[in-house]
Amino acid sequence: MDFRIKQMIKLSDKNKSNEGGLTASDVLQRQTEGDDNEMLGILKSHPGISQKNKSWFDTMVSDYVREMKLGTINALLVVLALVQTITYQAIPSPPGGVYQAGEVDSNHREGQSVMDTMSFLLFYIPNGVAFLSSWVITTSMFAVVVESIMPFLVPLYFIIMTNVIFESPVHQVVTNSERERITLPVFCIPNPDQEIQPAEDLINETNPRLYKKVANAAVEGTVFIEGKAAIGRIDDDFICATLDWWPPEKCDYGTCSWGLAGLLNLDLSNNIFLNAIRAFSPLKIRLGGSLQDKVIYGTDENQQHCTSFVKNTSEMFGFTNGCLPMNRWDQLNSFFQKSGAKIIFGLNALAGRTVHPNGEAVGAWNYTNAESFIRYTVEKNYTIHGWELGNELSGSGVGTRVSADQYAVDTAALQSVVENVYKNVDSKPMIIAPGGFYDSDWFKEYINKTIKSVDVVTHHIYNLGPGVDEHLVEKILDPTVLECESETFSGLQNIIKSSPTSAVAWVGEAGGAYNSGHHLVTDAFVFSFWYLDQLGMASKYDTKTYCRQSLIGGNYGLLNTTNFEPNPDYYSALLWHRLMGRNVLSTSVNGTEKIRSYTHCAKQSEGITLLLINLDNSTTVEAKLAFNSTMTLRHKHRSRAPLHNHKIHKTTIIKLPRGIYSRLRREEYHLTSKDGNLQSQTMLLNGNVLSVNSSGIIPPLKPLHVISAKPIMVAPLSIVFVHMPGVIVPACKVQP
Repeated sequence: MDFRIKQMIKLSDKNKSNEGGLTASDVLQRQTEGDDNEMLGILKSHPGISQKNKSWFDTMVSDYVREMKLGTINALLVVLALVQTITYQAIPSPPGGVYQAGEVDSNHREGQSVMDTMSFLLFYIPNGVAFLSSWVITTSMFAVVVESIMPFLVPLYFIIMTNVIFESPVHQVVTNSERERITLPVFCIPNPDQEIQPAEDLINETNPRLYKKVANAAVEGTVFIEGKAAIGRIDDDFICATLDWWPPEKCDYGTCSWGLAGLLNLDLSNNIFLNAIRAFSPLKIRLGGSLQDKVIYGTDENQQHCTSFVKNTSEMFGFTNGCLPMNRWDQLNSFFQKSGAKIIFGLNALAGRTVHPNGEAVGAWNYTNAESFIRYTVEKNYTIHGWELGNELSGSGVGTRVSADQYAVDTAALQSVVENVYKNVDSKPMIIAPGGFYDSDWFKEYINKTIKSVDVVTHHIYNLGPGVDEHLVEKILDPTVLECESETFSGLQNIIKSSPTSAVAWVGEAGGAYNSGHHLVTDAFVFSFWYLDQLGMASKYDTKTYCRQSLIGGNYGLLNTTNFEPNPDYYSALLWHRLMGRNVLSTSVNGTEKIRSYTHCAKQSEGITLLLINLDNSTTVEAKLAFNSTMTLRHKHRSRAPLHNHKIHKTTIIKLPRGIYSRLRREEYHLTSKDGNLQSQTMLLNGNVLSVNSSGIIPPLKPLHVISAKPIMVAPLSIVFVHMPGVIVPACKVQP
């Protein structure tokens, strides 16, 4: 263990814990790079420990050394060692030697240089300066090098190679009362590309293998960003989530995962629930789902008795029609107003239709009940962002289907109702449809027949298959599977572009794996690879809003169905919402096929934000940036001097100038799973556990500040948001 840490342990409170409730001992036992940094943070935060302030020289050398490659550092250390050796030997043995005992006289003393005074000074001073300078630089470099490799030192390797028989080396020093003792630490560290595994001789029936082969391989990659013009533009409130109608009796594959998360029984008094929505300021929430086309609105005009959904396997989706009482609608709107959410309400589009044996629903939409509900909503001054017609009735449909021609007629009817009811209201809601799975022929016909009646075209995504699929994790980590959905996005984008419509595209519902998802997959860390890739891909194809199924409920909720605490994807969504601006930049990566990359102009600040998703399970990617257009590097002196701009033209690998510009910083948000378990429901941000506190407050999402000249390090199976406020590209100079 490092001497500095031993001293800190003596002075500190060993029981002091971090935000995740871990002590330094706990963190050490976990022994990962992030954990070592976390341990130092725990100990250094103790008031009993003083920290030596670095001099300006140490700071300058540290900055330069951290920018160097390992080979450059090694070569420089060799040169410095040679300089020290030569000058050290030369100073006591100047040219010509010194006067010996038999050569002294009245003008010369024993040990005096044979050289005259001026020649000796010209020899001695440069050699002395060279020796002292090389010594100071060497010690400063060693401090940085040792600090850099500390997280990777012996303990972890010994743990793996000895199969946990030897957990940590212990260095004991015995002092000598008569002589000084010098201890020289020597670290034996395997090559970064070398695979490490337990020694075969240590593996037996009583001591089974606990570790697979591991390696710390790294590859270099270049991220190319086209900054001249945006390729897409998203809504400022791009992130959206859904609330569904499912009652507790909803079960899939023998598991009932909805609990009390349905709109009719959701606990609206939960403080975590309120804070989770408020954190977005605002969050779009779509109210809908499979049962929305079986909902009756309990207005005064409704002649039917208002009862809840009842399980009935002979009915479509396994439930009877259900009713939304107006007092429950009042409660929901009170909560929505308090949370600041923007509401999209999915209307029942099957009212008045007859479902034929071939699965087609025929006849016109009977909007009488829907109109009375909309009128009640307006009279109560409830704000609705958009009214959506129907759920999954497009194309082949789910449960049943409606033709594109009839759906276009019904959409026009909805627009007419809204125009009439909202005629005395300044702000009118959007008309949204069809809320179904993408079918190119159906969508093309529908869009061309709703040029003047629809504002938003929505489609749903469940591209990973059923929640019962045992290969979901493999699919999520396969870039070819992820990329396949680009055909849907590009197809819809091309239809809209080729049509005179002014409508825009939304993803109205996306849960990845249908039938409520899969516990410990779609509600675990690993699903953020799929979710964030979806957000990036949708943005690239000019999708304005993306609604995640669900905010709460099923096995794919952003919040835990039982205790409302955020699942990993909640924090992924919140980081996206806070960091990714409206303008989307074309981005690509070479050097690896396992990195997914997306870039936006930064949100509410200058610069850009880059999202990197590493799907590789063993390779760290060292990413450098290249820009395919004119860009500006902007840095402000710490004094009150004006901004300094450096323009770089054409395709340029960023290499910041030396001096003050080498101190330009970027913000990094590294997302990893707890204990390296992809199916963990705990997410770490820069090595720290993300969780709400006892008051239900969402934790702050704090970045690491990194020198911009350094490569972006993307660890295996991790996600990184990188905000670079100093990089200004033309596409980001003017944002709507």
